Order: sequence, then structure tokens, then C-alpha cells
Amino acid sequence: MRLKTLLFLGAITLSNSLFAQDKYGPGYYLAAGADTIRGFVEYRSNYNYEFKFKKNLKEESKTYTIDEVSQFGLDYGITYQKLDFALEGLSIKPVFAQVLVQGEIDLYEYQSRLFLDGGENRKFLMAKGKGGNSEDVQKNYQKNAGIFNILFFDCPTIKEEALKSTINKTTLTNLVIKYHDCKKISNEQLNQLKKRQVKYGFHFGVSVTNLAYNSSNYLARSTFNNPSQNITFGITSFNYGRKASSVVSLQQELFFSHASFEGSSYLSYETGGYLITETSVSKIAYSKFAYKIGPRFSVRSNTINPYISLGLVANTFMGVNASSTVISQINSSIENKDEIPLNAGVNGGIWASVGLGKMINEHLIFIDFVLENNYVTNSGKLTSVSARIGYLF
Repeated sequence: MRLKTLLFLGAITLSNSLFAQDKYGPGYYLAAGADTIRGFVEYRSNYNYEFKFKKNLKEESKTYTIDEVSQFGLDYGITYQKLDFALEGLSIKPVFAQVLVQGEIDLYEYQSRLFLDGGENRKFLMAKGKGGNSEDVQKNYQKNAGIFNILFFDCPTIKEEALKSTINKTTLTNLVIKYHDCKKISNEQLNQLKKRQVKYGFHFGVSVTNLAYNSSNYLARSTFNNPSQNITFGITSFNYGRKASSVVSLQQELFFSHASFEGSSYLSYETGGYLITETSVSKIAYSKFAYKIGPRFSVRSNTINPYISLGLVANTFMGVNASSTVISQINSSIENKDEIPLNAGVNGGIWASVGLGKMINEHLIFIDFVLENNYVTNSGKLTSVSARIGYLF
């Protein structure tokens, strides 16, 4: 009942928090007079003609249009600039396009379309690499070949490499940079992303553990008491992606817990004129170190971050004190035997959790509920539910 209650409360907490939330990352925009205004920019995959900005996370956001701002960016490595020229084959008004490379030749991306700007009348929309049929593919190749011939004509080696390349954002970025290197002209790559972010810290909480066996002997028939609430603690790390919009991270943990159980069983039946009776008393106590790893999926925002995570766990049992006394009686014949119901060693299992995180400056506080199943010797299973609080630097 306690397990079901904790899972129900966790599910309610998560469902109440899974709503659309704004995602803001540190950034800037260039105001009139080329002043740089720093604050937080709302992250989107495409901005079209406007973006939202706030000087700090507590204030209301303000929307800026392409008529007010010529350039803005996010600190994790992406810059957007006003793109106001029209191109054949694409109906485009002035929009904010992502700047990939800036130099003698500028490279932009807008809604997955790539633009090259060589100045004056040398502005081109790259043809898509794939077409509906072989004729479309050939036309696209010829169009791109003509663009490369115009823009890269004074660097033949780069032009030849371009003609043999599959055109996408990565290859075209590298080609434009190589062109500038060929001409020994400075350029700037503006889509350099930060390294993956790693946060680490500690957690502690309380856990409730149940023990059950799935075998055809006294252990499966034993009724084990639930242990009292036990303290669990350890260290946690999250390895995030590079972008502000990253919703997936790798969660890893090392943690310690302790539990103890007492159980007994009774069996009596009569067959073939024999009265058979079996009773058992078992006592189990252990300390456990465990390592968990798995993906964490989070709703990213600057307010509350609900998340779910799941994965695999490896357990090392130490300080195991486990014994069972079994008394078997057939009529008047009595046999006593002692067995070990739980052995020390390494065992595996699975886990899942739901929780909420809150960013405070660059640190993260989280509260979660963790369900963990571990498979142990003698066909046993340990099922635990933990309520925890943690802090990551």
C-alpha cells in the first residue's frame, strides 16, 4: 500500500507540472547604436520575425521584432541575424536566420535551408541534396555546382571538394571555413556549441524495501515484515547536452542503503498416512552499495523542471547477516537444518524515477521518487521505493 501511494503521489506531481513552459538561456541582442544588451533569450528552433527577451528571469519577457533588432544570440554558441534579401525559389520576408560562418562569404540557415552570401549580387539559396527523382537530383547538383563555381572560383581545390560533397550544414560549414583559410582571410564560426554540461552533487532520503522469493520452498512461503524506514544517501551526476533546449541527460549515481527483515513460514499437510510439518524462521540484514545509470528526460525551463528517468543498477551487498532455521517433521521424525537465504556479492536490477528540479543560479535542487527492483540469490527480489532530495553544483 505504501509503495502504491508513493508512486501515485509521484505521478500526480509530474502530471500537474507537465505544461508548456518558456525556455530561456543567457544571451544578448544588439540595440540601436550597436549597444549590447545582455539578459536571457527564449530558445526556439526558428524565430521568424521576432524573439522574446528578459533582462532577468524574474521579470516579464518583452518581444522584439526584426525592425528593432538586427542581431541577437544565445551564449551556448548560436547567433541570429537579420536576413533581408530575397532569393529566387524561396518566398522570404526579412527574418532572423542563424549565422553559421561569417567572413568574406557568410553562411546562414533558416528553417533547415542554407544560404550563402558572397556580397553584392552573389547571394544564393542552396538546392536541397535530395529530390523526388533522378532528374531533380541532377538539377539540384547542377545548381549547387554553379554556386560553387561562382563563390569558390579562386580556390580550385575547395571548389573540387565541394563538387564531390553531399551538401548539408556540417559539410558546407567546413567548406566555407576552408575557403577562407585558402584565401588566408579571417572568418568566425558562429555555431560553436559549448561542451556537454556535467553537474554533480549529493542526495539523501528515506526508503522502504520489500523482500520476496519466487521458489518452491520455505522462502517463497515466508512472510517477511517490512523494515522500518531506512536512510539512503549517495552522489549523483547529470551529463547534459550542449544546447539550451536539451531534454535528455545521462544520470549516474553511487549510493548506500541498509535494510533488515524477519520472516517465518509454516506448512502442514497429510499424505499417504504421513503428517508432514515444516516451519522456518529467517533473519536477513545487509548493507548495500549500488551504481545506477540511465537516461533522464526533462521538461526544460527556468522555473520547474519535471523529469522521468530509468535504467540499470548494479548492487554490491556487504556486511550480510542472513540465516534461516528450518525444522521438518514427518510424524515423530524431526530434522533441523540451517541455510543462507541471501548471499553477499554483486546483483543487478532496474530502476525508474519521477521528480522535479529547480535551477538556482547554476545549481540544481531536485526532489524525486525512485522505484528499484533488484534480483538476488535463491530467486529473490528486493523492491524499494525511495523519497529523496538532492543538490547538484
